[in-house]
Amino acid sequence: MKKFKRAWDLNSKDWFIDHHPSGNRYNEHILGKTPDALNMTMFLLTLTNMCDDEQAKKWLPLVKNFRWMGCYAQTELGHGSDVSGLETTATFDKGTDEFVIHTPSITAAKWWPGDLGHNSSHAVVFAKCIING
Repeated sequence: MKKFKRAWDLNSKDWFIDHHPSGNRYNEHILGKTPDALNMTMFLLTLTNMCDDEQAKKWLPLVKNFRWMGCYAQTELGHGSDVSGLETTATFDKGTDEFVIHTPSITAAKWWPGDLGHNSSHAVVFAKCIING
């Protein structure tokens, strides 16, 4: 994370444009694997596309400034990325105004690539949505 954050800071100052011909983003062959790939793509893009204006104003800066590191939790151990076969449910609780996430079995366990399970503080979770039963 320290290595990645330093590269991000250098990138924001156009250091890589001046020091490497490939362009304006740090390169995997220079830096190795970085923990931001799915955070800045799948997690950030999903929030960007699904947030209302109030949510975007509050949450997107937290992701872009690396206060939140997010993962994209769609794939389930027993179902792969078949969203129609997901077992995980998100049941809306009117009393608390929140969703209760339930993973009923080991085959419903979310299974994501890379180190996101170690680096993430937040997740976009795909589940079957249950409202009013």
